[in-house]
Amino acid sequence: MHPFLLDALDLARFRVRPLSHYGYAWWLPLAWLTLLSVLQALFGSELKASLPVRLVFVVGFAWVQALLLALFFGWWLKLGKRWSGEGSLFPLVVLCSSAQLFEPAIGLLSEAMQLPVIVLLAFYQLAVWVVACSRATGVTVGYVIGGLFAYLPTALILALLSLSIASSAGWLPDPPSQQPGFGQPPAPLAGSN
Repeated sequence: MHPFLLDALDLARFRVRPLSHYGYAWWLPLAWLTLLSVLQALFGSELKASLPVRLVFVVGFAWVQALLLALFFGWWLKLGKRWSGEGSLFPLVVLCSSAQLFEPAIGLLSEAMQLPVIVLLAFYQLAVWVVACSRATGVTVGYVIGGLFAYLPTALILALLSLSIASSAGWLPDPPSQQPGFGQPPAPLAGSN
């Protein structure tokens, strides 16, 4: 098995090496991130766009998201001289997102199980990132968690921007039909005038 894939498996099991170990050729993390994004666009995305448009949108969003996270944490970890800044965080960011391989399989679950599994997968990915970033750079876990909170506005802006683009292009699925509820008149009974 390729060392890059072995590192992805190791990180999934919270086995982390120094950041210098993850110094791959620039194209390898980019290719892995692209593969993860293509799988998500093919099997996990509910966008109503054509396949080429969906691929470009999901892959582009994944690249921007990973690059911004790596750049932000590169800056965040250097604050107060907590980290020397040697090495790139981008391969580590990409390797920590390998759990996205499971996202397409979530669609096979019942609707009641999908949301809890998505939430658990998101927390797992955050835990992998916090542990990997802390151990690879020598920065405390608490400081990395603080960085996640500091990065949260950026993540929200990215999410809102992607939703805005998808909504204005008409790529979002139609909302479920509204059920009669508070503030809505009940449906007429069959046979009544």
